[in-house]
Amino acid sequence: MKKFVSILLLTCIFLLPLAAIAEDFVVEPVSGVILDIGEDAILLENESLGYVIVNLTETTVITGVEELEEGMFVYVNYNGMMTRSFPGQINADEIFVHRLSGNVLSVEENSFMINDELFGEVIVHWENAAQSVAVGSPATVYYDGVMALSLPGQVNAQKVDTFTLTGIVYDMADGGFLLQDADNVLYLVKVSEELQAAVEIVRSAKVTVLFDGIMTRSIPAQVSALAILDATDTAEEAVENAVEEAIEE
Repeated sequence: MKKFVSILLLTCIFLLPLAAIAEDFVVEPVSGVILDIGEDAILLENESLGYVIVNLTETTVITGVEELEEGMFVYVNYNGMMTRSFPGQINADEIFVHRLSGNVLSVEENSFMINDELFGEVIVHWENAAQSVAVGSPATVYYDGVMALSLPGQVNAQKVDTFTLTGIVYDMADGGFLLQDADNVLYLVKVSEELQAAVEIVRSAKVTVLFDGIMTRSIPAQVSALAILDATDTAEEAVENAVEEAIEE
């Protein structure tokens, strides 16, 4: 009996450190942008892991949105087990989305303020914000769920979606210009006098146009520019810059 008790005590002493290790072991969620959605799985692009197939089961819980959509930035809780296949596969216990939506109120170099319906004014930290958002433009901000308790609240964005058109200035037009995108589709971009004075627009320049999401059904479709980015490089200059970068590499 004493021998049995001794063995039992030794076993307990041996298992205690293992239990402590198990308690300290935390599986970090896998995060990334949804590239594709299937019936029972989604394809995720993670910054460090690359492509990951996330299997959905009957017990998978989705929080933050009613339905998953391509382009969303999501976090996936799972049991820590991933297959060694390519892409790796995991089984999702929970998929959650943290996002803010509203109009941009102000823009700084590396941050901007958004007016969210639920949280009100929120400062969004986003690298090179001045080159990707504009005052008045609708924006959707994906973040990690952590918001500073300051007034206004503050978050670190993982992904920011805005309405943009990118292409080449095909021709100048009255009150704006025609933009030709990569699919050779033409858009009439209306530009205010104030914006025309602030940005130099020339034919063949490669530009990105930020707009408010409103597009006419006319031919060509029309949008009103809130901001115009990268309007200084022409198509020829862009090719030359790309060649120079390749030579340097």
